[in-house]
Amino acid sequence: MIAVVTPAQAKAFADAGFALFEGKEATEGVAYDCRDFVCRLPTSDPRALAVSVS
Repeated sequence: MIAVVTPAQAKAFADAGFALFEGKEATEGVAYDCRDFVCRLPTSDPRALAVSVS
């Protein structure tokens, strides 16, 4: 599953109780690679986001 959200949407999800989105609304242009409820360090380099299909 992939979620692409704006900072405002991330805040709304966090406010609704989705802990995975907490703290992710502060910076635009940054991506978080989160899998199994764990996120890697944020990146602004699209090449750093590896897409794996299983």
